[in-house]
Amino acid sequence: MLVSQTTKVMRSILEMLDVPEQKLAIQQISKEYAVEDSVPRAYSDAELAQRYDVNVRTARKWLAAGKIKGFQNDDGRWYTRADWVDEYELTKAGMLKEVEYDTRGA
Repeated sequence: MLVSQTTKVMRSILEMLDVPEQKLAIQQISKEYAVEDSVPRAYSDAELAQRYDVNVRTARKWLAAGKIKGFQNDDGRWYTRADWVDEYELTKAGMLKEVEYDTRGA
């Protein structure tokens, strides 16, 4: 019961921040409490397209060009990781220096 109440309070506090600040707060808390997500969530090109309300071809172009860091599996399908999406969003919000990734060797 206490965990549920604590989670509700934390959500209420986070909702007072804009999205990039929410992510930074969560990252900081995770570091301070040594919370690690051993396997980052992967997004398919279709999920990425849906997230940004663009065509799947556009999402693939972004991944191939390195606008968002990504990789192709053996079947040629494109994916990105949640932490790479976070990095992209923080960069667009002006909170990180913009970096382009070379995906040609990936």
